Amino acid sequence: MSEAPAPSRVAEPAPSSPAVHAAIVYCDTCKAETSHRLLKSKSFRDGTVRGLARCRECRTIHEFASTAPRATEISVIVSDGRTSSRTHVRLPDRESLEVGERVPGTPEAWRIQRIDAPDGTPHRRAAAAEAATLWVVVDRGAEIPVSLVEGRRTRALRLTTTPEREIGVGDALEVEGFPVTVVAVRAKGNTWRLFGDRFPAGAIARLYTRRTVMPPAGRSDWSRSRETPNSRESEISTSARSRSSPGANRR
Repeated sequence: MSEAPAPSRVAEPAPSSPAVHAAIVYCDTCKAETSHRLLKSKSFRDGTVRGLARCRECRTIHEFASTAPRATEISVIVSDGRTSSRTHVRLPDRESLEVGERVPGTPEAWRIQRIDAPDGTPHRRAAAAEAATLWVVVDRGAEIPVSLVEGRRTRALRLTTTPEREIGVGDALEVEGFPVTVVAVRAKGNTWRLFGDRFPAGAIARLYTRRTVMPPAGRSDWSRSRETPNSRESEISTSARSRSSPGANRR
């Protein structure tokens, strides 16, 4: 009998159903991982599964050996706005982790901000077995700070959108109910002002905008009340007045 081939992937049996009847196993004849029918299999305490399988492609019967991938428990610090919490996840040792990407294999939308090794050294990317702590944020999409310039005043707003959406100079947007036009984009360490300069939302640090409608009809923050005279002298004065003030009515 030939020596067992290199470890292949075998589906882990459920606790209530220990028998496995099919698996993806490396076939020496096909020179690839193919679907197999498991004729015999036996599990060992170290997680190894050995047995006899028949390839569904070439019908060859051969021995196989498979070891379940080992998993690592990693501490996760989750930041959600002003609150933080600690939890743990178990990931396969060889699972790739990278700053800026989501934590793989978890239903939560967590985006990695920092990866710490067991000695506290930060890494930009690492295998799960090399990571001790992940610092993550709840990913609700790209949240971009927006500066809305209103003459001498600048209003601070925020735009939430998908990271893949492209935004450029000249685009018309609606941010928190304000119709605005993008006049500059801060991205990649520079401020871009040419019409057509565009970037994915995930790469944008800030948008500079102006109102599309000047002023927007019915907005109370654009209305100003006229000042009335506060003295007898100002009421009866005959000196030149501003065109915005009609002056006193005299016979």
